[in-house]
Formats: sequence, C-alpha cells, structure tokens
Amino acid sequence: LLSLYSALLSFSCFEKLEFKNQRAFQITIYSFLRKIKKKKVYRCSAYGESDSRSFFCVLVISSFFNILTKNLWKDIILLFYNKCSLDGGYGCDKLEESHGALTYCEIASFTFFSNRDDSSVLHPNFENWVLKKLKPFEFGIQGRPTKLPDTCYLFWVGGISIICSFLFPLECFNVLIFNRERKTDGFSDQIGKIPDLYHSCYSICGLALCNFVWKKKVCFFKNKKKRNSLFKINPVYGIREKKVGGREVS
Repeated sequence: LLSLYSALLSFSCFEKLEFKNQRAFQITIYSFLRKIKKKKVYRCSAYGESDSRSFFCVLVISSFFNILTKNLWKDIILLFYNKCSLDGGYGCDKLEESHGALTYCEIASFTFFSNRDDSSVLHPNFENWVLKKLKPFEFGIQGRPTKLPDTCYLFWVGGISIICSFLFPLECFNVLIFNRERKTDGFSDQIGKIPDLYHSCYSICGLALCNFVWKKKVCFFKNKKKRNSLFKINPVYGIREKKVGGREVS
C-alpha cells in the first residue's frame, strides 16, 4: 500500500498521468484496496501493520483514481475519529503516545470528508499540541514528546498548521541552515548527521509550505550565483497544487 502511494505521487509529478484501459485499471486498484481491508482496518500489506497512515494512503490513492466510495471508508472513519491521545495529538491507538506524522495523516484524512464538522472531533487541546511542537529556540519542530526536533516534521507538523490555519513560525526553518550538507546539498534529520533522501525530501517540502505564509515565492539558494524558486505544494498530497488539480486518467 505504501509503495503504491509513493509510486502514484511520484508519477503524478510528470506532465500527465496516463493509463491505458482506464476502467480495468480502476477495477484492479479498487479490488486491491478492498482485499487489504481486514476487520474494519487497512493494513499496509497482507499481514502488515495498521494505523492512520494506511487509511490516509487509501484515501489519497482512491481519490486520484476517482474510486473513493463509501465501501472503502464506512466502517473505518468512526475508528479514526476516536484515536486521540490525552495531550490532543494522535498516535497508533487511543491514549498512546502522539506522533507528528500519524497526527498529520489523521488531520489530512479529515479533509476528504468536508461535510463533517471537524471541530466536533478534534481534541480541545489540539491547537495547543501543535504549537508546543514548534521549537523556534531549538531550531526545528518536534514530532514526539521524547524526541529531538527532526527536519521531516517541518512538513508533517507544518502541513497540519497550514490545513488548520494555525500559527506557522518561520523561525523553525532556520534549522535547515545547519542541517544542510554543502557537498551534496542534502539535508539530515538533525544537526551533524549524514544527509539522506527522506529528510532532504521533507525538508524541501516543508520549506515549500512557506509559500502559504510568505507573499513572495520561497527560493532555495543553491549558491551565490543561482537560486531555485519553490512552487506551492498541496499540504495534503505533498505535490504541486497544479498537479493535484490537473491530474488525469485516460
């Protein structure tokens, strides 16, 4: 499931997402999504784990192919509306440790059900939970209570802030000055660590979210002579909004 989600978003970054025999492909994807639904939960694979990430991936995949039916979510949505931790965030299960990425998946999943009143399902302390994760004096954003700030949460928690219209302090992005490795231009999770593709991806995606806050387009400075502008990305899909609105299946 996670591989399908990643591949779909990767291919959607091209000019046009095309598939031969549209109907047959939709049926194949729909059948796969139904098969991995076990006892009112979605699993990442046939015998894999189940949490809010898997349900979020199902919503994204099915919405892309226009196959998001009630049969995919009717038994599951109520379970996810009751997984809030005591501190206001969301974890793998009710009353477990809240996690920035899992909370993002929960909040992003809510956006697919715009006819619901989100205020009735969010914990009263949720906004305060988000604000406490923002650590401008520690140069970053924290995703878990016992974990140091990590650059990937620039997107996970930053995306929550954009979706919910919460405060989004740009000072948190100062961490990218220290986490960037000059030789490869990549980013690491924390200061002094080796850069990797995962944290480089979400560091740049988090930086692109600043386009919702700044009036001028955010620029990524590669060197003194050249700079690259970052496009505004959709905080739910994590890709350019143009690609989300213009996706096609033919």
